[in-house]
Amino acid sequence: MALFDKINEDIKAAMKARDKVRLETLRNIKKVFLEAKTAPGS
Repeated sequence: MALFDKINEDIKAAMKARDKVRLETLRNIKKVFLEAKTAPGS
């Protein structure tokens, strides 16, 4: 399982557990991944 897929699975688990801190953290990590992936020169 790729790291990005693991993050998505953890986001789903955090939503189900209603863990707001973990969910916010994982969403921010995912955002950084997406920004790096779509950045010019990447």
